[in-house]
Amino acid sequence: MKKKIMLGLLGCLLAALLCGCGAKPAAKLPAAQELADQVLKSQTYSEEMFQVSETRASTLLDVEEEDYKELVMIMDASRTTSEVIAVLTAPDSAKADQAEQRMKDYLASLKEQYEDYRPEEMPKLEAAAVQRRATQVVLVVAPDQPAARQAVQKAWGN
Repeated sequence: MKKKIMLGLLGCLLAALLCGCGAKPAAKLPAAQELADQVLKSQTYSEEMFQVSETRASTLLDVEEEDYKELVMIMDASRTTSEVIAVLTAPDSAKADQAEQRMKDYLASLKEQYEDYRPEEMPKLEAAAVQRRATQVVLVVAPDQPAARQAVQKAWGN
């Protein structure tokens, strides 16, 4: 009888492990402003950085108001450099997919703009990447890209 109970318990435990019931829950996403601020603090910028309005950010990234829950964009006030921090939290996975593509498109347009205008900006643009976790999408073009990536990962709890 004890053997049957033990086998039953082991079977339940195995089933729980296989279905992921024992997996730790996904970490909560930080507020977009908090994440952007952490990335901003991780850098030393040569130009003044400022936060653009949500309306301007949505225009630059080509997203509509219903495409996001939170949107923060910080960029070089003079536009002399290509430096930018953009954080978008989407309402669902499909909108996050769309936002990720829009940020990749925006990065591609920055590369086109700065290629002739300020070619010395190209290494920053080439090192930049769009990062995503669940429904949060981040684009950072920064002087110290490894530090920026680390700040994003830290904000995400990694």
